[in-house]
Amino acid sequence: MTGEPSRLAPPGRDGVDPAHRLRGRAWCRAWASEVDRWLAAEFAAGPLAELPVELVAIGGHGRGELAPGSDLDLMLLHDGSVSRELTGGFWYPVWDLGVKLGHSVRTPREALALAGEDLDTATALLSARVIAGDRGLGERVRIDARAAWASRWGFWSDRLSASTTQRHASSAPVAFALEPDLKDGRGGLRDVDALAWAELAGVHVGFDQRPVAAAADLLVDVRVELQRHHRRAGNVLVLQEQDDVAASLGLHGSDDLMARVAAAGRTIAWAGEDLWFDIEPARPGRGRRSPAQRIPGLPAGVEVRGRRLVASEEVASRPGAAFALAALAARHGLRLDQTTAALLGAAPPPGDPWPPEVLADFISLLAAGRGAIEIIETIDRCGAWSAVLPEWEHTRSRPQRNPYHRFTVDRHLLEATAFASELLNRVERPDLLLLGALFHDIGKGLPGDHTEVGIVLVERIGRRMGLGVDDLETVVFLVEQHLLLADVATRRDLDDPATVDLVSTVVGRLDRLDLLAVLSEADGRATGSTAWTSWKAGLVAELVERVRAALGVDVVQSPGRAERVTGGASPDVVAGLVVQARGSQRPAMFVDGDRLTVASVDRPGVFARVTGGLAVAGLDVLEASASAVDEVAVDTFRVSSTLGNEIDWPAVEGLVASAVSGRLAIDARLAERARSYRSGRRPPVGLAQEVRVFNDASSSATVIEVVGPDRIGLLSGLTRALSDLDLDIRTAKVATLGHDVVDTFYVTDDEGRKVTDRVHLAEIRVAIRHELDRPGM
Repeated sequence: MTGEPSRLAPPGRDGVDPAHRLRGRAWCRAWASEVDRWLAAEFAAGPLAELPVELVAIGGHGRGELAPGSDLDLMLLHDGSVSRELTGGFWYPVWDLGVKLGHSVRTPREALALAGEDLDTATALLSARVIAGDRGLGERVRIDARAAWASRWGFWSDRLSASTTQRHASSAPVAFALEPDLKDGRGGLRDVDALAWAELAGVHVGFDQRPVAAAADLLVDVRVELQRHHRRAGNVLVLQEQDDVAASLGLHGSDDLMARVAAAGRTIAWAGEDLWFDIEPARPGRGRRSPAQRIPGLPAGVEVRGRRLVASEEVASRPGAAFALAALAARHGLRLDQTTAALLGAAPPPGDPWPPEVLADFISLLAAGRGAIEIIETIDRCGAWSAVLPEWEHTRSRPQRNPYHRFTVDRHLLEATAFASELLNRVERPDLLLLGALFHDIGKGLPGDHTEVGIVLVERIGRRMGLGVDDLETVVFLVEQHLLLADVATRRDLDDPATVDLVSTVVGRLDRLDLLAVLSEADGRATGSTAWTSWKAGLVAELVERVRAALGVDVVQSPGRAERVTGGASPDVVAGLVVQARGSQRPAMFVDGDRLTVASVDRPGVFARVTGGLAVAGLDVLEASASAVDEVAVDTFRVSSTLGNEIDWPAVEGLVASAVSGRLAIDARLAERARSYRSGRRPPVGLAQEVRVFNDASSSATVIEVVGPDRIGLLSGLTRALSDLDLDIRTAKVATLGHDVVDTFYVTDDEGRKVTDRVHLAEIRVAIRHELDRPGM
């Protein structure tokens, strides 16, 4: 760039609002104005000011929406008489600032031609705004771009819809994510842009836009604080930064912040999906409404218009009509007309208790499966859902601050119900299963233990619904015991008779066992991939099989038991490993996918040595079990690579063999690994650190439960600590949940008995807590 340089200092984000009085859009506008002034001064100081050239801001910059970490989207427009070499020199001062820059040099014809085929260019030009060099070029491009956008809406709606779907597939919904992407997630700011682009095409937006605008403002507020205070360009509201962002916005902690973000994301997502729902994939040149469906047997006063279910005022105003209409819409893939939804929200409640037909409609809605989720959210938005279920209010948009729940409380309950609806043929009472799934976590968000609170709420809800005494007791039982099977299966020795006796006593009835088994699966699948693995499914199935037998039901042993004990190795393979290990000082090993079975002569500390070898090999133990067969320890592990690369099994087997034989400096090697891979601080949420000791959970061993943050070598350290106290690990259950571990050890003293000495028990707790508190990654 030639000519006299600008006397203005480069723009600085911190100088925009030194008193921190501006927030959100006001801050963005002030920052955009600062950047525009500097760019205009740079433009005026160079040779381009005398030429037929304009500096034009496009995209978010064109709208004046520059967040602290936003890119600058600029275009130099010229009439074709200016060389690219001359215009290209303008960018160097901008690059010198270290600002991310999206730039181009084009004539109006070139810009509009590219916008005719490229979606990003087409939408960027819709907000073209001249910063410097006012010669009419930029304004003409903006006007022509908007006219072309509207005239070819049918063409663009397909592409915009496909782009939105692809973006949503790669980012979790803002409303339900633990760490939401404020820009690209479903219900994020990019969806707000898409709504605005549809309006520019002349699409009628039938919903009230004020809640959407307020939701967008909230997300902008959060995005600005996230980027301004943490000096990074990202749009993902990570756990570590939520408390700071909440404080800067004057909110009451991260839960308050995330509840507001979730509500905003839900509002935006609902508006966007409601708009796109009515737009059929269009033929080139025009968009059109989808044709009406013909559904036989519709009730009087109900019809289908386009893809909407419409009810007369008389029908929609009846008490309890929301459930019948919502169930009908969910079964046929329809949505409720907005006028109908508003009428349902104003309808009187169905009474106390509900008439039987209202309860039947409610169950029918829940049984509609995944299609019911969006319909329930619609009647929740209009007030019809919470009008009959006021206990739902505290779950709405309630974040779950742990690394393995992927949804807010309310969405988790709906997801669990949808999964349960796929498994109704496995229980005698599908209606009670659906109610148990819908209400199993209803107590979350209120003071006290969520299960105990949930019991009180469900008793109240069930009486209002008109459930019979036994039915209500069964639903309460499902809420009270919804964690029983998963917790016992993953934390207790299934070969110990005390384990099966405990569950059999609690469950008492076969029908309730089947209901609880399906609820456990639906709850786990709705929670996330770390909460319901094939390993856990096998353990729960094994436990259910044994409890069925204890309840007096003849069962045929399922194939799941071999998988549960050996992680995929057949009994014959295990028998061979035992024989091989008994006659050798080296362990015998078998690999099956991500599972490793290790057989070695059973002696104190062998489990700790194996886990140490795995940790040195760079493997995370996700799940593990330990047992003994004829004085041979048989340990099974499901593992993953710490770095995500392919596992080098020969190297792993070599390290494990060296560890078992005492030829591996485990502590030193683990310390070296921890230093090499030390990363950022751990997310500030998770399971509360806990060490619990039970002497009544097993008939022959002391049971130690350990809950705490995971780190490199933790399992090895825990098992070594137990070995150092002369404890023999008879059985171990290991589970990794996100950043936490839940490990259970069945131990006996050096004489093979339970640990009953109080001093010894106290030392066990001291040793384990010390290991949990040791610094790691």
